Amino acid sequence: MPAVNILSQTNNLLAEEMTKVRECFEKQLHDSLLVKGLAPHIETQLHSLITEMIGQLGIFRGKMLRPTLVLLCGRACGSLNHQHHVIAAVIEMVHLATLVHDDVLDEADSRRGGVTLNALHGNEAAVILGDLMFSHVFQLCSSLDSQTFGRLISGTTNTVCGGELWQLYNRGNHKLTEQSYLDIITCKTASLMALCCHLGAMASRAPEDVCRLFNSFGLNLGIAYQIMDDVTDLVGDENSAGKTLGTDLTLEKITLPCIHFLQNASPDDKKWWDETVKSDPRLTPQQPQEHQELIKRLRQTGSLKYARKLAAEYIKKAEQNLDEARHTLSSEIDQPDNNKAGLRQGIWELLLELTRRIL
Repeated sequence: MPAVNILSQTNNLLAEEMTKVRECFEKQLHDSLLVKGLAPHIETQLHSLITEMIGQLGIFRGKMLRPTLVLLCGRACGSLNHQHHVIAAVIEMVHLATLVHDDVLDEADSRRGGVTLNALHGNEAAVILGDLMFSHVFQLCSSLDSQTFGRLISGTTNTVCGGELWQLYNRGNHKLTEQSYLDIITCKTASLMALCCHLGAMASRAPEDVCRLFNSFGLNLGIAYQIMDDVTDLVGDENSAGKTLGTDLTLEKITLPCIHFLQNASPDDKKWWDETVKSDPRLTPQQPQEHQELIKRLRQTGSLKYARKLAAEYIKKAEQNLDEARHTLSSEIDQPDNNKAGLRQGIWELLLELTRRIL
């Protein structure tokens, strides 16, 4: 089967499955909105308010990377089933809940071209809606066939929250080490991507060693993703990124490019940092002169290049994980050239393509 046809059929298959994920997501939210035990008129008003806020969450979904990882990794290991749709919906709910809370912590007013919930409804309402999303996660997890899925999801959610808390604790720590930074992003970002890939494979009944390889793939992919996201926060374009940029330094989150800069800065660079960034960290793209000076110094020390290079190294590791997983499953996927084998080939090609797009 020609490569173009393989990718076309694979994309069509993925679109059909993603529709099922969205249906599962919407059904869970809208079937369980009413809070029981209240007076009928209060229930009606509360239902209307929550429906409005849930509707505004739709702008956050973007390309639904995490559900895509669940589906692709599951299909790479076998057939997809209802468990994949539920897992993908659950993980997207966890992700959206963390985004809502992140926007409160970051004081962000825009995401993906829309106004954030905290900007529309206030911090208190946004936090409570994020909590509501987590309660839906628990409810939907209870419908999964195996308790193992629920335990892994809850454990990873703990890890994500722990990473966010550790990052919050380290705000303003201008001596943050590269290893501590990597620990933070592994917990808050990469662990959830690892879960997507692991559970996708597990729900297809992949062997344990293959599930572990997909877990490692997601972890390495997630680390690279967050490094590049942090680079974008410093030098990216808000229209392209689809969210408020420049928030990391404003909130004194010291990310990899700045860690490298501080470790390699000249006395003049350190003096400038202390007098400019450390004393007033609000160097955002909206302050062109100071922000451009920061970018110039980051480039002079090779700090942006270093961050991109490290992200590329993690992408390379992710590709190696995929290659090893594919070889482990070779007895199942390397069948004669028929339609089924061709579609499986397309799935692996899409996984590689998605991985390389991170950079």
